[in-house]
Amino acid sequence: MSTAEIIRKTFRRFDALEKTDRMLVFPLITDLHSILEDIDPAEPGLRNTIPVIHALHEADRFFDFDFIADLGDTGLELPQTQADPDANALLEAYAEAHAQTAKPVLVCMGNHDYNYGKLSPEEFGERFNMPSFLRGHALTFGKDPSYGFLDLRTKMIRIFFLNTGSGAPYRLDEIQEDFLQKHLQELDTGWLAVILMHYSPHLTREKGNSSGLDSSMVKFRRIMEKYADRIGGIFCGDSHYDAEFSIGGIPGFVSHGYGGVRQSSLPPGTRNNVFDSTRTMLAEIVVIRPELKRIDLLRMGIKDAAADRIAVKG
Repeated sequence: MSTAEIIRKTFRRFDALEKTDRMLVFPLITDLHSILEDIDPAEPGLRNTIPVIHALHEADRFFDFDFIADLGDTGLELPQTQADPDANALLEAYAEAHAQTAKPVLVCMGNHDYNYGKLSPEEFGERFNMPSFLRGHALTFGKDPSYGFLDLRTKMIRIFFLNTGSGAPYRLDEIQEDFLQKHLQELDTGWLAVILMHYSPHLTREKGNSSGLDSSMVKFRRIMEKYADRIGGIFCGDSHYDAEFSIGGIPGFVSHGYGGVRQSSLPPGTRNNVFDSTRTMLAEIVVIRPELKRIDLLRMGIKDAAADRIAVKG
């Protein structure tokens, strides 16, 4: 099926949804783990997955997105990107793909973006998030552009994008948690926050891995619970499976993206699909309607409507 056909199939489901004045629509991709050639299109890390970014720009002509969300893990951990020239070529191609749009693009730093030492959080933010600020979008950064928030003022929605590789592959440092709490607390009445992050703060782990959450993630969960009345949803990648969770009544989603995981390691209730990225794609179209307290995740690509998800905040 062509990219255009995949987009149209998802758009038909979107078009059938009830529209509301504050409806938020954005595409979500994660864990591309890309190289710049296709060695094995069905094997994570042995394929060029950057074409899904180009597909988002094509889909924008139909959906008219508010912004684009990329939850990280670009591919810096792979053998084909270990040499500096190869890493730079990947990062340049990745950034150029995102730069095709005038819409805001928010990219979260993943654990593999952090712990392979190819670029600092500052460099990551400068490369991927600063361009949207320079185009005039209402972005506020933390101590560096690897995290911050985007204000969509006409819709009264604040989009936080976090860096869960702050000093370690899976944590939020205290400065970032204080930033998050301060800018949640200051939200005016009627505003809604949405949280984007690579690492998931849920408690499910792969079978055989009993390690608990980092203490910073325990604190993050407390912040979520404290401000649950003004947070509409949490969106994560990293785990390489689809899953759902709830923190203080806030709906949370994990998207498996392009990463691999052994089927025998999947925790109960989680899903992952091996697929050939030269034949299809995997993106989520996120639709949040604050007036209905409802989130729809529409799958664009593998599994199509069978992978759609819904959450209603009670």
